[in-house]
Amino acid sequence: MADTADDDERPEVHLARIAGAGDAPVVEALLDGVVVADETGHIAYANRAVERILGWSPAMLQGQPVALLVPARFRSAHEAGFANFAAGGPSRLMGHPIRVPALTAGGTEAPIELVLSNLPRGSRVLVVATIRDASERVDLERHSHVVERLLALLAEEDADVSSRLLEVVGSALEYDTAALWLVDADGRHLRARDFWARNGRDVAGFRAATAAGVVPLGVGLPGRVLASQSPMWIADLEVDANFPRAEAALASSLRSGFAFPILAGGRTVGVIELFAGQRRAPDRALLAAMGVVGERLGGILARLDAERERERLLAVQEFLLGAARVLAEAADYAEALDRLAAVAVPALGDLCLIDVLADDGTLTRMAARHADPTKQSVVDELHDRYPPDPNGSHPSVEAIRTRRSQWGADLSEEFLRTTTRDARHLELVRALGVTAYICVPLVAVDRVLGTLTLVVAGSGRRFAGGDLSLAEELARHAATLIDRARRHDRDRTAAHELQRSLLPDRLPELPGLALAARYLPGTEGADVGGDWYDVMRLRSGAVALVIGDVAGHDMGAAGEMGQLRHALRAYAVDREDPASLLSALRTFAEAVGLERIATVAVAVLDPRTGELGAASAGHFLPVIRRADGRIEVAAADAAPPLGAPGGACVTGRSHLERGEAVVLFTDGLVEVRGANLADGLARLAEALAEPLGGDPGAACDALVERMLRGRDRNDDIAVLLARRA
Repeated sequence: MADTADDDERPEVHLARIAGAGDAPVVEALLDGVVVADETGHIAYANRAVERILGWSPAMLQGQPVALLVPARFRSAHEAGFANFAAGGPSRLMGHPIRVPALTAGGTEAPIELVLSNLPRGSRVLVVATIRDASERVDLERHSHVVERLLALLAEEDADVSSRLLEVVGSALEYDTAALWLVDADGRHLRARDFWARNGRDVAGFRAATAAGVVPLGVGLPGRVLASQSPMWIADLEVDANFPRAEAALASSLRSGFAFPILAGGRTVGVIELFAGQRRAPDRALLAAMGVVGERLGGILARLDAERERERLLAVQEFLLGAARVLAEAADYAEALDRLAAVAVPALGDLCLIDVLADDGTLTRMAARHADPTKQSVVDELHDRYPPDPNGSHPSVEAIRTRRSQWGADLSEEFLRTTTRDARHLELVRALGVTAYICVPLVAVDRVLGTLTLVVAGSGRRFAGGDLSLAEELARHAATLIDRARRHDRDRTAAHELQRSLLPDRLPELPGLALAARYLPGTEGADVGGDWYDVMRLRSGAVALVIGDVAGHDMGAAGEMGQLRHALRAYAVDREDPASLLSALRTFAEAVGLERIATVAVAVLDPRTGELGAASAGHFLPVIRRADGRIEVAAADAAPPLGAPGGACVTGRSHLERGEAVVLFTDGLVEVRGANLADGLARLAEALAEPLGGDPGAACDALVERMLRGRDRNDDIAVLLARRA
C-alpha cells in the first residue's frame, strides 16, 4: 500500500487539492503567468496566462523540464541555481523581481519579469515562478504586492477565497476596513455584499451602516466610482459633502477613503472601498495600480460567480427533479403536496407549509412538514386546528393578496401575537421556536394557487437574500408542477365519472341467473379509458353479456365506447346470435368511420337451459368455471377486432350447469407491463379455481383482489360474471 504522507508531498497532489478547494478559478483568472515545478526541475502546473505571454499551453509544459523555457546560453547556470534554490539554500532571487529572457514556443526569446519563491511540502519543495511580460510592464509596486498576497492565499489549503479577497486587498494596502459592493441588475445601484475590518478595530457602527446600504449611481464613494468607472479618493471624510455614511465613519474613527471599480467585460460589476484611520493624500500610483487590480479581481469574481451560479442551478435542478419525482409517485393531489413539503426540508428550511386556494376562495393548509420528527406532532396540530385566516394578516394571505413574497428575518413577539388566533396557537408557535420565514406565492398561468412558506424553527439558521431568490425560483417551477398535478387530479376524477356514467348504472334481475360486474380505473394517467361492459335482457328470455375495450385512454376512446355500446343495444332488439350481433356492430363501425381499434366479446346465456353461445371480435374469449373448479375457455370463434380487416364471426356453443359461471374480462385484469401474457392467463385460471363464494359480487371482488395481489394496476379493468343459479 502506498504511503499516504508521501503522496501528500507530491506537487501534483498538492495542486489538485488546491484546485479541489475551489481556488483554481482564481489562479486561472490572473493575468500574470504562474509556473510550479517540483524539486527535480519538472513542471507540475502552468496557468493559461503563460500561453498568452510565451505561447506555451499548459498541456505542452506539463511534465517538461523548466530548462525548456531557458535560453541555451543560460542553462548551465540555471540548473545549478535551481538545485540550490529548490534545496532551500540562500538566494538573492527569493521574492525579488528580475528581468530575464525566456524562450517562447516559437523558439524566440522574450523579456519577462520573474519572481521566484519556494513552498516546502514535508520533505519536498515546490518552486513557484510568477512571470510577467516585461515589454508591457507597468512598474506598480503596490499592484505586485497585492498579486503576491493573492498567490499566498492560493498556497493555503482549504482557503475560502471569495470571503477573503477583502482581507487580502485591505491588509496588503494597509487600510483598516474594506467593503465589497455589487452592482444591481439595473446597473444603477450598488448593494453591500461583504465587509472586512482589521483585527482590533471597533467599527460596528460603520459596518451596520454599510450592510444596510443601497447606493444609487453617483452617490457616495461607491456610487461615484460606478458613475466614473475609475478609482476615487476622499482625503477627508469630515468635509466631503457627498458621503452619506460620513457620521458613522467618523464615529468609528475613520478619516479617509479610497475606492476602485471591479471590471468584467468592460463594465463595472462591483466596487471595493477601503478606509483608513488617518487622513491620506491621494496617491496617483495607487490609483493607477488599483485600476489594474480591479480588472484582475473582476476576472476572479466573475469566475467565482459563475461557479456559484452553477451550484445554484444544480440545487434548483435537484429540487425540481425531487419535486417531479414525488409528484409522479403520488396517488393524488393531496399526497403530492405533502411529499413536496417533505422534499423542501431541511434543504430550504426547518418547516415547510403549503397553503392552497380552493375553488370557492377559501385557504386550505394542504401540507405541513418539519425536518425534526420529534416536532411533527406540534406541526400536525397547527395543520389541523389553525389554517391561515383569509381575513387576517397571515403572511400566506398577504402573499396571495399582493402576489409578492413576504420575508421576516427576525420575528418579534408582536408579530407572533398578531398572526396567531388564540393562546394555544401562540403556545404552539413558541414551542417550535419560530424565528424567521419566507412566504412565496405559487403562481401558474397568471393564477395564484396558494403559497409555499419556509420557516426557521429551531435550527438557528438565518435566511439571506439568496435564500429568497432561490425560494422564488423554486416556487415558480413548483407551481407549474402543482398546477399540473391538481388539474390531473380533477381531470382524472371527471373522466372516470364520465366513463362510469356510460356504463350500466345497475344490472338486470333475471330468474335463475346471478350477475355482478366491477370496473376499476387505472392508477396511471388522468384520462378516461375505453373499457366497458353491458348486460341486455333479450326477447327470448336469454341475456346478452358484453365486454369491450376501445384503444386509447382519452375522451375519444370514451366517445367511441359509448357509440358502440348504444349501437349494440339497438341491434339486440331483433338479434340474439352473438356472431350476428358482432357482424352488425362491425358494419356500424365502418359506416360511421370510427377511428379506434376496438375489441368486443358477446356471450348469450339462457338461464333456463344453460345454453351459452359466444363470439369475439379480437377480445379475450369468455372463461367458464365449472362446478368442480375446472376452468374452460368458452367455445367461440375469434375474428379480428373492429376497425381491422378480417372475416365474419361464427358463434361457438357451450353449456353451463347450475352453479357454474361464465366470466368476461378486459386485458387490464391479466396483462402486466413487461410480463408474458400467458403467465397472466395462467394466473387467472388459478384465481378462478379457488372458491369464489356464493354471492356474485363477492366473487368478483375476490377475483380482482387475487389478480392484483403483489402488482400495480396500470390499466383499467372491467369484469363481468354470470352464475347460473
